[in-house]
Amino acid sequence: MKNVSRWALLALILIGLGLGVVRALNKRQSQAEQAAQVAAQAQTTPVYEVLPSDVYRVRPVTLQRELPLSGNVQALQSATVKSTLAGLVAKLLVREGQAVKRGQVLAQMDFDDQRAKVQQAEQQVEAAKADVVVAQRARDNNQALVKQGFISGTALDNANAQYQAALAKQRAAVAALQLARNGLNDTSIRSPFDGIVATRRVREGERVPANAALLDVVDDTALEIEVTLPAASMRAVAVGQRALMRVDGDSAERVAVVSRISPSVLPGSRSATFFLKLQDGQGVRVGEYARGELVVGQMQGLALPVEAIRRQGDQAQALLIRNGRVVPAALTLGASGMLNGEAMTLANSGLQEGDWVLRPSAGSPEAGAAVRLSGSGD
Repeated sequence: MKNVSRWALLALILIGLGLGVVRALNKRQSQAEQAAQVAAQAQTTPVYEVLPSDVYRVRPVTLQRELPLSGNVQALQSATVKSTLAGLVAKLLVREGQAVKRGQVLAQMDFDDQRAKVQQAEQQVEAAKADVVVAQRARDNNQALVKQGFISGTALDNANAQYQAALAKQRAAVAALQLARNGLNDTSIRSPFDGIVATRRVREGERVPANAALLDVVDDTALEIEVTLPAASMRAVAVGQRALMRVDGDSAERVAVVSRISPSVLPGSRSATFFLKLQDGQGVRVGEYARGELVVGQMQGLALPVEAIRRQGDQAQALLIRNGRVVPAALTLGASGMLNGEAMTLANSGLQEGDWVLRPSAGSPEAGAAVRLSGSGD
């Protein structure tokens, strides 16, 4: 029995040794396979995969040459309404922000003094009429007496002179009456046009001198932007050019057209002014600040996004994809402009139609690296 137990123990030991050898061999084979895979991968060129948003396809385009500008919004028609008479402001009939119509009474001055002047002028007209009647009768009587030889011609001349003087006084009295009535009418302060009350400068019960400012009225249906630019830049500006403007705090772009250009240059700043008429001023307020770009011309050619231009020292270049590989290309740049809201630059040399240009979001692959456009199947 003891011999059998020894042989069984020996067999178990041999089996365990055999299994250990097999495991070691399998491990070495696995490590060798992994090493071979790593070596094979190291010998394979990596392929960069880029998204469509990471590239730009070069093609002939028409760029808009734009001139950046800014200015204040103002009303094309505005007025400071004044009182032509000195006196007491009896009533203010409108408030800020209120819409008014042309000829609408905005304020009422105290009219007692002016009404008294009208009454006085009316009495003077009546008196002048009576004097004319008396002078006319005297002249007619003298004419009859001259014919009968009772008086000399000199007396008739005097009567004619008195009659003419009476007529002149009557005309003066009528004119004075008209002035008095105009003054009475001027006690009602009226709006010069349809618009909005912007400011009330006085209060009811306040006594004001002649030509005192009472209210400001603006026509908010016709707005323009006043822009000042250096005289050199003004050479590119012409009536009828279109601009896209954005008012501070408002992301909406509004179309404006050059309507007027100042013919003179300011001596100190050597700048000039022109005016853009807003095509849609809904929601825009007078005095707001606006920024935008004025389209002053067009350019055609092969272009690339400004952001895709890279620098190698003083040389401008771009990373292109040609035949599936990254190719650095030296560029000779031309003028810059806008295409669908993106800043672009014309390339006079270095680009070919159909090239793919890598944007900065694609990174900076090395020259010769393989590139595949995601979703292109290339």
